[in-house]
Amino acid sequence: MRPALAALWLSLAIPGLSHAERVTIDCPRTVTLNETVTASYPGWESMIDKGNVAYALETMRVYSGHPSRMANLIPSKLARIKGLRITSWQLPPDVDGYWVTCAYQNAMTVLVKPLPATIQSCRLAEKTMPSGALAGIDSFICE
Repeated sequence: MRPALAALWLSLAIPGLSHAERVTIDCPRTVTLNETVTASYPGWESMIDKGNVAYALETMRVYSGHPSRMANLIPSKLARIKGLRITSWQLPPDVDGYWVTCAYQNAMTVLVKPLPATIQSCRLAEKTMPSGALAGIDSFICE
């Protein structure tokens, strides 16, 4: 589903979602990381698997305060709407602010970004396959 269509579905399916002050957060779809082995393993040699150089975006999370504090928020609502799984967070005022992370498959590194102080809610739309398995992020919209 295209992001514009997902936004339309969100606005129709979730009361209170308006077009005013909407912020779309786009994570890079892939990241390239430079992994290193930090310990010695006698008899073993480490190398980079050149067939696995980019890490694909897996999910996004919302945190109260900087993600290094590990205050990952539990979603307030989870819904399924025609090929999408919608995860929603209600964000009351927080002196530490809110942050979003982009998490990548099989990677320990995440990208982090503060959300604007005026944001009161966020919705993550993830594509689903007929089996219900997740098939990637469609959109992440805050207002």
